[in-house]
Amino acid sequence: MKKNFRLHFLVFLFSLAFLAVIFRLYQLQIKEAQFWKLKASLQIKAAQNLKPVWRGDIFVHQKEKLIPVAISKKFDACFVVPKEIEEKEKTAKILSEIFPEIPYTEILEKVEKKDDPYELVKRKLSEEEIEKIKNLNLKGVYLEKKIERYYPFSSLFSHVVGFVSLDENGRWKGRYGIEAFYDQELSEGKDLILTLEKDIQEKAYQLLKELKENQEAEAGQIIVMEPKTGKILAMVSLPDFDPNFYFKFPVKNFLNPCHQTIYEPGSVMKVITIAGALEAKKISLEDKYLDPGKVKIKDRIIENWDKKSHGEITIKEILEHSINTGAVWVAQKLGKKDLIKYLEKFRINKKTGIDLPGEVKGSLKNLKEGGKVELATASFGQGISVTPIGLISAFSSIANQGKMMKPFLVEKVIFPDGKKKEISPKMIAQPISKETSQILTSLLVNAVEKNVLAKVEGYQIAGKTGTAQIPFKGKYLDEYIHSYVGFAPADNPKFIILIKLDKPQKATLSGFTVVPVFRKLAQFLFSYYNLAPEEK
Repeated sequence: MKKNFRLHFLVFLFSLAFLAVIFRLYQLQIKEAQFWKLKASLQIKAAQNLKPVWRGDIFVHQKEKLIPVAISKKFDACFVVPKEIEEKEKTAKILSEIFPEIPYTEILEKVEKKDDPYELVKRKLSEEEIEKIKNLNLKGVYLEKKIERYYPFSSLFSHVVGFVSLDENGRWKGRYGIEAFYDQELSEGKDLILTLEKDIQEKAYQLLKELKENQEAEAGQIIVMEPKTGKILAMVSLPDFDPNFYFKFPVKNFLNPCHQTIYEPGSVMKVITIAGALEAKKISLEDKYLDPGKVKIKDRIIENWDKKSHGEITIKEILEHSINTGAVWVAQKLGKKDLIKYLEKFRINKKTGIDLPGEVKGSLKNLKEGGKVELATASFGQGISVTPIGLISAFSSIANQGKMMKPFLVEKVIFPDGKKKEISPKMIAQPISKETSQILTSLLVNAVEKNVLAKVEGYQIAGKTGTAQIPFKGKYLDEYIHSYVGFAPADNPKFIILIKLDKPQKATLSGFTVVPVFRKLAQFLFSYYNLAPEEK
């Protein structure tokens, strides 16, 4: 009886153990198969030096769709195992012919490392290079798959997105743009959805490229923003670079002038001067000024751009004809202290806080430290400086009933587990009242209607030109920066555009360079957003 009990008990124990093994196999092969498959895949990749295993993707909008502009992708790479190579000089010569951009001496140095089991020769091989390596079947020369960062649109988003390169630990590190600013999030596998619209970006890029070439200009930028939210819809700058091959371009091309350079904006600042004076009630629309054509302040003579006297003029006509002496008169009525106050309210000398690395801020130093001459020149945008993003942000408050929104590029973060984090618009200042913004908008609409170059039939546009001399070592060169800032529809703005062109060689006035480009881009945006023209 006892023997039978022991026998049955042993059978029972073995059965339990067997069932436990079967259950564990079921777990490993069925329930946890996906997890272990992924884990094994990651271990293999790590062993093959495929770091980083994953980096989050970056997307932009194309109407309702999302389009990737930065992704991680497998590419073929070529490496050598030096100890397997017998004819080292011959092998190095052949490889230098396949990869002519890599010096023969550099390849030979890799091939001659006797104790090194692995030497990378080149990443991201072309199809032609892959075929040549395969066909030659060189001893000690191999191909392998590596995960690389890939930018499908080459230079189109280069200044916004930036690029990555390997750090000292062999991991990807964001170097410029969104890749750098959100490096932590991207390295954790989080995806980023940008505010940019691909079609608007392409149109802005095409127009800027044509403008720069036609005017033989040194550089240029276009920013398109949504004034009610601060969303950046397009941001382009030339010269640019291809982030896939960033090492082929000079370092200066990597900087984004939209937020990393300051300039004296010229006549567009007349709008801010008048805004401050209206808000402070130092002037009214009924006030009139007798324009002599030029004014002398200390030993400095300030003239109108057209060298003309315009007689008795109103505030409206100061903007309509862009009269320098009129802006000086307004600034004198406002006073230095209050002009500085309103320039600071418009955040001319502050960073906007845009989510891009290395933002710089404008300067009011000359105005603050100077006297009557500096007050006069500041009134029409000389002697003070601002970034393009700072200027469009200032103007956006006029378009948005006096409220300035923080400009931003990332509107959503998607976590690896699918969770999402929305970035909400944020107001950062209110330099003027709703009433003052409405008065300024009507003045800017009048300026466009009377000067027609920016006008689009059926739509009310508010805008202002700027043509400014470039300062150098305390003097002004006979070289100019042209700019235009405008928003539309004026009564309910969907977009605001800033266009800046450095050192155009063909035309001397911004009305013949940046303004026609603004008009074309505005026409495109009216169509893009299906904004119907107003009935006459």
